[in-house]
Amino acid sequence: MFVFVLKLKVIPLFNDLRQKRWDHTQGTKKLADSFLKEADEIDIEWKKLLDDGKKKSNDILSKSDSEAKLIFAEGRSKFLQSVSKRIEETRSKLSDQEYKIKKNIIDGIKPLTVDMVIKTSGGVLSRDRVENHLKNNFSSLKKTLDLRD
Repeated sequence: MFVFVLKLKVIPLFNDLRQKRWDHTQGTKKLADSFLKEADEIDIEWKKLLDDGKKKSNDILSKSDSEAKLIFAEGRSKFLQSVSKRIEETRSKLSDQEYKIKKNIIDGIKPLTVDMVIKTSGGVLSRDRVENHLKNNFSSLKKTLDLRD
């Protein structure tokens, strides 16, 4: 009887339990395998997105660097042109001032020279004669000082 109960009741019960455990283990294994497959797909997609992001980032940096260099070169060129223009304007002003100073020197020397010559001659030379002589000989002084007439 014990064998009969065992054969009809206990053994089928253990077989059922074993089968349920087996199905549960196999189902869990299949589910785990599908999760691993999905994780691998996500990893591949993530790596692709990361590579695309790096490429876009490098493209943006390269473009920004090129634009910055272009802007710098344009700014440098404008600055150098501005400096050159101001230097040329300053040279022109200095040249004009140099001419005026030289002319003032000549204009200031003439009357002083006339007075000195008349006084040192003891009144022998007339003012007209000294002025005419200086007028004729001041042209060489003007050339020396590079003055225009």
